[in-house]
Order: sequence, then structure tokens, then C-alpha cells
Amino acid sequence: MDFIEVVEKLLDSGVAALGNGIDNPNPFAYKNLQSIFQFASSDWYKEISPDFIFKTIRGSFFAISTDTINIIKKLEVLWEIPAGNLKLGNISELLTCAKVTHFLGFDSIQFLSNTWRQSEYLIEGKRGDIFFELDI
Repeated sequence: MDFIEVVEKLLDSGVAALGNGIDNPNPFAYKNLQSIFQFASSDWYKEISPDFIFKTIRGSFFAISTDTINIIKKLEVLWEIPAGNLKLGNISELLTCAKVTHFLGFDSIQFLSNTWRQSEYLIEGKRGDIFFELDI
């Protein structure tokens, strides 16, 4: 199967959101990131327990099903930089992944591979750098 067929098959099988290679082998913990949830678009996060954990997907490749959008209602997009001393980037990505996990469960987010930034379909650069050797 080619890349598009694989992505469609996974989303059609019930995967809510799909990334390329695993973003972080350790899930993020709500208790360590509580300050970013003030930027959520609604109060959905107020139902989260203190021990809530979630996976994230790198923004380089993020596929999400229409069914998922219908359930979560909208992506968490932060259009303006918040005032204050917030140094954590990718707030929109973190909040959207937390929201998907909250509504659809921890295993609703999957990846094309368990290798960071790499699958048989895509190789992702980090801040413009690619440091994988390509066999072309």
C-alpha cells in the first residue's frame, strides 16, 4: 500500500489521530502542563483528572479523521502569542492531542512507526535539519 492508502486505512479503522514517527516515547502529564490549559477554547479540560496523560503528534504530519473532528468539535488553535512568561512551544498541538485523548482515549492517537520522526513513508526534519542518511 502507498502512503495515502495506509493513512486512510488507519483512520477508517478507528484511529482518531495519526502521526508519522512517535513524537515522544513518554506521554505528557497534565499535572506538568496545567498552565497551558488556560488557553483551551472551552472548558473541556476541567473534567480531566490530575493523573491524565496523553501522547502528542508532531505538526510535520498530523492526520485526523472527520469523525474525530465531529467529536472534539474543533482543533485547539492558539492564534496569538500569550502574554507572560510562557516558554513552552506547540501549545496548539499539545492541547489538540490532549483533547483527542480526553474524548477518545489514550490509544486513539497512533503512529506510522515507533521511530522518532521517521517511518517508511516520511522522514521529518527538526527545525530544518535532517540528520538521517537517505538510501537513494
